[in-house]
Amino acid sequence: MRSRRWTAGGHPAGRSEWEGRDAARRRGGAGGGARLRPHGDDHTLAADGPAGAGVTDGLVRATAGTGYVHLELHEPARRNPLSDAMLAALREALVRVDPGVNTVIVSGAGEAFSAGADLTELTGTVADLGVDEAIAETLALLRRTPALTVAAVDGPCMGGAVDLAVSCDLVVAGETSAFAVPATRLGILYNPAAVAHWHRRLPRQTLVRLLLAGDRLDARQAYDGGLVGQLVPAGRAVATATALAERQAGASPAVVAAVKGLLVDLDEGDVDLSRWHEVRERLLAAPDRVAALRAVRERR
Repeated sequence: MRSRRWTAGGHPAGRSEWEGRDAARRRGGAGGGARLRPHGDDHTLAADGPAGAGVTDGLVRATAGTGYVHLELHEPARRNPLSDAMLAALREALVRVDPGVNTVIVSGAGEAFSAGADLTELTGTVADLGVDEAIAETLALLRRTPALTVAAVDGPCMGGAVDLAVSCDLVVAGETSAFAVPATRLGILYNPAAVAHWHRRLPRQTLVRLLLAGDRLDARQAYDGGLVGQLVPAGRAVATATALAERQAGASPAVVAAVKGLLVDLDEGDVDLSRWHEVRERLLAAPDRVAALRAVRERR
């Protein structure tokens, strides 16, 4: 398998798609120079044009904090389904995140994280491959985001939403959350590429329970099964993820991106250690490293 090369900032050299997206983000995002920046009282996603142009139908609400962005799936009356419009809004929000952000939090509004794929958009025919493709495109972008990505789950997390959570670097879940993938009951072999990714990330017994047995895992079972990284009291997932993001705010974005990139390579079995040693040496010589070391010393 061909190994990717990475720049000192942690982005893969020779991988045009990631570099292209990162370059667009550094210019301020796609389509008219949009970026995540303060707008109004709640710091929502805005474009360098009409107010609110960065939000697609209000389905993803973006809030900027110091060093982090919180993206909330927002269709609570329908339990935040991953409709085509919702996925498009999430992709738009991800490409507009400022490259200086160290953490991206994804959560769901209301009583659910997400109900998964929008069943009203499924046809029961081969045309449903389009739904797979839209989810896969969105989650590939999420996995390639150079920042730490955190799924803050409170309430049900179903079907494709489990895929979304597993595509994040860390899953923080409230103790009343639940996870299920009812693919077999819907007559679906879940996207093999997604299953391959889950197989790299999760123990086989957890996969069997979710995909083959069709079990509904409560938060404790998901934690014990390696799907959830941190279990918190009900209703505290976003607050916990935000506290983590605030602690991470002072870290070097270049180092965060490098660590993230190395972990992604390891996940995919596609790592060139000689290149990563070069990245490490460049980061060791970075000008802001002296200031970071001084700050750590002063806190001791």
